[in-house]
Amino acid sequence: MASEFFSGEITFKADIYSLGVIIGELLTGEKGYHDIENVLDIWGKRLHKAQEDVHLEQIITCAKIGIECTENNPAKRPDIQNIIDRLDEDSRMDQFINTNMGGTSIWQVKKDSSNLHQCAPNKVQEETSCDVISSLDLHAKPSAPTSLSIEDMLGSSYANLDTLSCSRMETLSSLAECEVSWEDLLIGEPIGIGSYWEVYRADWNGTEVVLKKFFDQDLLGAVVEEVKCEVRIMLRLRHPNIVLFFGYVAQPPNLSIVTEYVPRGSLYHLLHRTHCLLDEAQRLKMALDVAKGMNYLHTSIPTIIHRDLKSSNVLVDKNWTLKVSNFGMSKLKHHSFLSSKSAAGTSEWMAPELLRNEAANEKCDIYSFGVILWELATLRVPWSGLSPMQVVGAVGFQSRRLAIPPKVEPVVASILWSCWQTDPSLRPSFSQIVSSLKQLQQYGKLCTNDK
Repeated sequence: MASEFFSGEITFKADIYSLGVIIGELLTGEKGYHDIENVLDIWGKRLHKAQEDVHLEQIITCAKIGIECTENNPAKRPDIQNIIDRLDEDSRMDQFINTNMGGTSIWQVKKDSSNLHQCAPNKVQEETSCDVISSLDLHAKPSAPTSLSIEDMLGSSYANLDTLSCSRMETLSSLAECEVSWEDLLIGEPIGIGSYWEVYRADWNGTEVVLKKFFDQDLLGAVVEEVKCEVRIMLRLRHPNIVLFFGYVAQPPNLSIVTEYVPRGSLYHLLHRTHCLLDEAQRLKMALDVAKGMNYLHTSIPTIIHRDLKSSNVLVDKNWTLKVSNFGMSKLKHHSFLSSKSAAGTSEWMAPELLRNEAANEKCDIYSFGVILWELATLRVPWSGLSPMQVVGAVGFQSRRLAIPPKVEPVVASILWSCWQTDPSLRPSFSQIVSSLKQLQQYGKLCTNDK
């Protein structure tokens, strides 16, 4: 972990530092990083033992990159494109990567290096390589990369997200009915951006929709699993408080997912970035909407766990009804949280067990809902003034919780504290929360006085 994590001044160069440590581990087969002489000595012995005619220039290149990545000054660390270009310079790199050393880490080197190349299209995002490296199965022998369309992905292996099982509920023939023709779409303005796609407003045969178009049209690895999971989950969901899935564009260069357009944007933006005045009755109804949508997910068979429930993943329609979205994309973010720039910022809503990378069940969503309810009651940004890493320490390891202002209704305060219990088994279910909020609706109050 880079030293700047502890000062709160974090940029993408923190991921470069972590990549340098990984390079050192791959070259030496040991934890921690070594100076270049130690790296060359270790690999010289391995090459001699294997009797392979491989020069040490490639080892020197990798070792130098690793050392540069672990510079204490983030400004002196190379960017990811520079690293990729240097690895690509030597045409003998593939020979080096494919050499069977018979040692403890040769498959690690091969697989990580291949993914560095695979995840570096012309439009590089700095976090991508680190995300893929952090999620590799280092014990499996790598195979050649294959480009897949969404249709190919939906017919191949299936993701398993703990209780959130992306089970094979739909056949490929039924999935084909959800295919959207690119020619039927009129693409409008871009309205957002994610880790793997750009989000557009679009018209589909006269209906306003949202189009999520993938940056990389040759999807591989963990991204494939995310897409399959997102589509398969959304196909089976029908609830007024869940974003509606319309279909997908199956063929490159236009691989995309199509969902309903929700005009008022995210709850986060509504609460914290606009001057829209919402009375307590409206905000209480919004809390009930989120609880109803999540109760639907949690009572599905199998249970669907969101894992990334937050106000920016809750959308507001023209009638001020709230809809939960992005519920198929959270497993990878969980695994890559500490090394992924795309996951940074979600720690404010994450349950302590997720922040500690421990096993979690559906009760992690209950904690996150408590933070959203706190936002609706206080109209404040959670943990403002703390960096994401500081929130990890405070919530995950110091058992701190958001302060509840005295003006918050005692019933609401009681719900908040129950949602934030350290022991997940002590947190209520969404069914219980829905019941409590419905009773509270009789009074239409989140706070004892509305200032």
